[in-house]
Amino acid sequence: MWQSLVFSILFLHACATSESAHLKQLKINYPYGILGDDFGLLKEDDLAINTCKVTEPEPFSAESTAYPYWQCFRTEEVIFECSSSGYDLIEKMTPAILAIVSKGKKGNQEYLSRRAIDMKICKSIEKDWKKAIAGEKHVCLSGPYGGPSENGNFWMFDKFKTQRGCISYFEGDCDLPYQLKNGCKLKTVTPHNSMIAAQPTPE
Repeated sequence: MWQSLVFSILFLHACATSESAHLKQLKINYPYGILGDDFGLLKEDDLAINTCKVTEPEPFSAESTAYPYWQCFRTEEVIFECSSSGYDLIEKMTPAILAIVSKGKKGNQEYLSRRAIDMKICKSIEKDWKKAIAGEKHVCLSGPYGGPSENGNFWMFDKFKTQRGCISYFEGDCDLPYQLKNGCKLKTVTPHNSMIAAQPTPE
């Protein structure tokens, strides 16, 4: 019994150590790209792609509204919605706002489409979402900060990722070779470790 208990403790410690090493490795070149734990879902390419969109990666703050950050959540705390006010006779479609909302203890983190999109497109992404999170414990979401919301913060939706794969709103936003082929120039930073540790997270 004691041998089993000791093994369990050592196993949990090894997992925690490995997880810390994983995050540390990710942050060598991209120290600001992820807020919190990634639960082992992200790779360096995932953080690298997000630097294509900005002049300079920066730590999270209320003013950093261009750099797309990654955040990861328990799937049981996240809901996907396609909200619409009905059919638009002029546009001849049903416009919808895509919303992926994490309802955590520290407030909601709401990922919204930048504008209204066709309900058919929203439902197609929702179908991919359901496949991606099926049987998964965690999901990571990426997008730039949009500002405070009534119950937390909102972000612009770019993409999501689980162990099953990555789905993006923009073409090629999960594919680093595609981005590099189309002119992406990666930006890396190597700040002092104390600066990495001080990376704030949204409340």
